[in-house]
Amino acid sequence: MNLYAWIGVIGIVFFTWLPLLNKKMRTRPAIVRAILTIVIAIMVILAITLLHIPLLFAMIGMILAIFLLNMNWSRRRNLIILGVVIGFVGIGAYFVFKEDPEYVLNHLERHPESSSFMFAKNDSSLVSYQANERRSLASTMKIIIAIEYAEQVAQDKIDPQQKVSLDEPGRFYLKGTDGGAHSGWLEEMKEEDRIEDGKVALHDIAKGMITYSSNANTDYLLSVLGIDEVNQRIEKLGLKHHEPIYPIVGAILIPEEMQDKDMDDKEMVSTLRNLSDEAYRKKALEIHRDIEAGKLQTSDIDYNGSLKIQKVWSDRLPGATAGDYQKLMKMINQEDAFSKDVQDTIRDVLEWPMDVPGNEERFVHFGAKGGSTAFVLNQAMYAEDHDGNTFELVLFTDDLSLWQSFKLNRNHNEFIKKMFDEPEYWKDVKKALSSEDSEE
Repeated sequence: MNLYAWIGVIGIVFFTWLPLLNKKMRTRPAIVRAILTIVIAIMVILAITLLHIPLLFAMIGMILAIFLLNMNWSRRRNLIILGVVIGFVGIGAYFVFKEDPEYVLNHLERHPESSSFMFAKNDSSLVSYQANERRSLASTMKIIIAIEYAEQVAQDKIDPQQKVSLDEPGRFYLKGTDGGAHSGWLEEMKEEDRIEDGKVALHDIAKGMITYSSNANTDYLLSVLGIDEVNQRIEKLGLKHHEPIYPIVGAILIPEEMQDKDMDDKEMVSTLRNLSDEAYRKKALEIHRDIEAGKLQTSDIDYNGSLKIQKVWSDRLPGATAGDYQKLMKMINQEDAFSKDVQDTIRDVLEWPMDVPGNEERFVHFGAKGGSTAFVLNQAMYAEDHDGNTFELVLFTDDLSLWQSFKLNRNHNEFIKKMFDEPEYWKDVKKALSSEDSEE
């Protein structure tokens, strides 16, 4: 929740209780309404912070609940008003929450400046839209780290079955910054009984980086593999538009390290944006080294970066083009781009979608990695069905508003499913996205 949301919630509660300072107003019904208002406010706070309900919807729900709470239900007119309100809310909820894959296509069409899309089948590029424009990758970049991990496993530089204390990736865990990814991975490790004496296999850490998108696992693997080696892998893969990869958590903590007690958000944003790319990456790496050496304890940090500061972090995450990642997906989908040992490891790490019910019946291989921040929603995936058809799909979207992020999150899976399930749908997509700005 941002500052204005907190002010709004606290203000509603305050003005609900304010009349009760007058003894004459302190009736039993008034006290009950005031208590229920606090309960509603607490539920809204929990819905936003724990369930990640969009702020706008939560606040509308709170205002509506308080309005209904204060109505006189003995009057027939109020019952009619309630019926009308429920009807409008129902209609609104239907349009907000219904699955609408066309929303994704419409968004791509309307926002070529911040969207890219590629779809290929059987080595033929069927749709190529803004494919050479660099976009923020968010966690999609973790595919590169997975490939370097697979290469080092094949070269016997690292042992995938080496037991690693959970404290090792735990050093890089920054509470409240990964949407519950790291804790979700830990829960799965416990449920599958994969923890022995507080340790897990290195391979489980790599899979947790992809399946759950744990930033802690990611930065730990950067330490194990070597950041220079990971970035050299980008060059070896021939990804010409790919920016260097640097520690995620280290970058998140740059504002914490640069914070001056007299510096407000506006000044911090300006300071961060004025850093050169090289200086920004260097600071992220310095913080990463401090965490490695135990000089900085992430467990002592109560991170609460504003959306403005998060926007700078999101914008400055490593970038690449949809073309780069379609090429990468195609390499993994082929049989000769990597050695068999490397490819087997890459696929084992990336093909978590094969565990989704129904996918095994349809696909021989299906691997994917998404990436998201409050402003970014990305997907990169490859697949091969039982008839030998191969697919690669890359979707990059950036500079999203709260509403756009909500709607794309709600509908992008259905859009992707439609691309795979309807053989001719790509023609409609290509036609809609054809413009002078498209990369055909």
